[in-house]
Amino acid sequence: MKRVTLNLSAPTIYQVEAGDQKAIRDGGDLYICIQSEDGMDATEPEPEKTVAKRAVAKVEPEYEEEEEETEEVAQATSGKQHTEAELMNMKTPVLLDMLADVGIDPAKYEGANTNKKLRLLILDNYANGDAKEPEAEVVDDVPVSTARTPRTPRAGATTSNEPVLIPVDEWDGLEADTMVLARLFTEGDAEASEKLWEAQIVGWDTPKGTTTEKLFVLFLEDDTEDFLREEDTLYIYKKQL
Repeated sequence: MKRVTLNLSAPTIYQVEAGDQKAIRDGGDLYICIQSEDGMDATEPEPEKTVAKRAVAKVEPEYEEEEEETEEVAQATSGKQHTEAELMNMKTPVLLDMLADVGIDPAKYEGANTNKKLRLLILDNYANGDAKEPEAEVVDDVPVSTARTPRTPRAGATTSNEPVLIPVDEWDGLEADTMVLARLFTEGDAEASEKLWEAQIVGWDTPKGTTTEKLFVLFLEDDTEDFLREEDTLYIYKKQL
């Protein structure tokens, strides 16, 4: 509320209509609203509110890590030959850039682009001097020379697919439980006569109804025993694939 002084130039009679009127009591004084002045605010202007500005931290772009990686790439591709220990501590993108600089495409070699695969390609390139492509191919992250050395045949192995025959006169020396391959002669069925059966030596015995000892074997396929006939043959055992 704001008090003002009104200077009247002549006696004034003010008629107040019956009913509710706006009035203000100030101590022992009673003020009745005569009129509302246009453009004037009946209330005191509110003090201007000062809004504290929130301090906003200035965020600098995160260039530091990127700059470090760029510097690492520059150092790695500077032409220096790195040790395997140094390569192990480098990130994959750095190793890829090093290979790209010497014209090597890791995608031409089998296996995922692991640190091991990439560093082996780099080390192989070091060993080959100025060669752009290493002479070794990487399979499952393991370098394998393309010039393969023929395997020396094991003693007693045959160079053909035909198993090694055990002569009949050597059957007496076969001990019980010895693994063998048996070929059983089946009259009128050439295909069945060519099949090789995995078997174990049981021992010598005389079949019922005969007077001659025969060599008995246990057939692993159906777990049954039978004796060998004159037309049957035995071979040195090797796993059937």
